[in-house]
Amino acid sequence: MLGADLLGFHTYDDAHHFLESISRILQLSHSGSIIKANNRTIAVEAFPMGIDFEKFQHFVNDKEVKDNITQLRQDFPGVHFILSIDRLDYSKGILQRLQAFDLFLADNPEYHQQVSLYMIVVPSRDKVQQYRDLRDEIDKLVGNINARYRTNNWSPIHYFYRSFSIMELSALFQFADICLVTPMRDGMNLVCKEFAASRSNNDGVLILSEMAGASKELTDALIVNPNNVMQMSEAIKAALTMPAKEQERRMKALRETVKRYNINYWVQAFMGRLREVKDMQLSLQTKYIGQRTFEYIKAKYAQATKRLLLLDYDGTLMGFNTSPEKVMPDKELYELLENLIKDEKK
Repeated sequence: MLGADLLGFHTYDDAHHFLESISRILQLSHSGSIIKANNRTIAVEAFPMGIDFEKFQHFVNDKEVKDNITQLRQDFPGVHFILSIDRLDYSKGILQRLQAFDLFLADNPEYHQQVSLYMIVVPSRDKVQQYRDLRDEIDKLVGNINARYRTNNWSPIHYFYRSFSIMELSALFQFADICLVTPMRDGMNLVCKEFAASRSNNDGVLILSEMAGASKELTDALIVNPNNVMQMSEAIKAALTMPAKEQERRMKALRETVKRYNINYWVQAFMGRLREVKDMQLSLQTKYIGQRTFEYIKAKYAQATKRLLLLDYDGTLMGFNTSPEKVMPDKELYELLENLIKDEKK
């Protein structure tokens, strides 16, 4: 990693932990966010990744997306819709999320037949035994919850183990009342940002894990500890009972953050900082002659009876050129050199 000029992390905590690891494991010094190694300088910065806000805004008026929303309204009439989207991984806290929803249904029987969890788990590492075991655990827990609470016309959990198209996801983001993003540990998690970008009506509630990198930016979400099943259950109820004005206030703030710090901002910040680092490296490579050394050279030059001037044009006095024979001094430099030669002859 230290072969790079710039190391970017999702959060300031991640960058700080990396710098601490460099100090303790490699015994390398750093000043602020700058590491010095092998006569090089490496910068370590936080660059929270954004999304293409305008793309999700565009989907709001897409015909296919609207048709998908119409179908969802027909499939879930009068039901509070909770959305959960994750890749299959232990770090995503899927089992704990199901436990929290189970606890919510147990503690709030008045919400039976009024709330459904629409849970999407995207397949990942199917050939690894631990991941197959995790999938089996999820299947069993979903089946157990549905078996205990399902009625003839209502299922508490709709579980899908597959990928969805961007059009389908956009419809789900717009239709959902609540988006539940509660990983045990996540670098950033862009699902929560995509949800906010899709809420053009400024409604809906985002429940977000404090362990996701995005929680440092999206502070107007309902922030929860993913290890605390009781807190997540209470957050679901708080989201369902949140007044419309409070939803609007929070969602406007979330959308403003996602819009301002979008993918374009992220790229520009990253590349801009990279250019600064390269300039800094070049400046540190330059070695200037001190005044005392300069005076010594002048005195020796004046005392010499024979003098030889060696001047490098290509890349020094002049810019680089693919054809060295084309490198010529400009008129001003040529005249300067000509005068030096004349002075030497005198």
